[in-house]
Amino acid sequence: MVAINILILICYCMREKGGFFFIKNKKIIFYFAIILLFFIPWRVYHSMSGISFTPEHLNQLRLERSYIIVKTILKDMGCTFCWGIIWYVFVITLFLNVKKILSTNSVYLLGILVLNILFIASTYVVTQHDNVAIQMDATLRRLLLHILPLIVFFSCIQIKEIFQNYFQHEI
Repeated sequence: MVAINILILICYCMREKGGFFFIKNKKIIFYFAIILLFFIPWRVYHSMSGISFTPEHLNQLRLERSYIIVKTILKDMGCTFCWGIIWYVFVITLFLNVKKILSTNSVYLLGILVLNILFIASTYVVTQHDNVAIQMDATLRRLLLHILPLIVFFSCIQIKEIFQNYFQHEI
């Protein structure tokens, strides 16, 4: 990762004639510094603990659990006794305002929500517990609860946009 990061920076700094030029845009250095800031402590920890990523780690992925994981996540999103109505509002506002979402900055918020849900699903793919359904039954609602404020925020923004569009056409 560090090597790729440095190679991209070198390619960015190269002129057509093969020489380097001074970077006028300081943002690019800032982006590379942020990536290195997160990567270096992670790399130091792994080198000190003796943990290395090998092809054997790929064997620990239990992709056969994917159907159970997706089914349980969708079932828990739909249960109405634990904030399930929020997920219904989210899906309805998503479908009613899909063009506006894809054309505004709301797409980034939607991306964050999707990545959060994918992260939760991926934790169950790599877990070592044999019966993932028992583990999901005990932990999934609490993990989904962390996403709910973002879902409420996103849904409120979309409801506002829907009503603005509706009442704007009425007048």
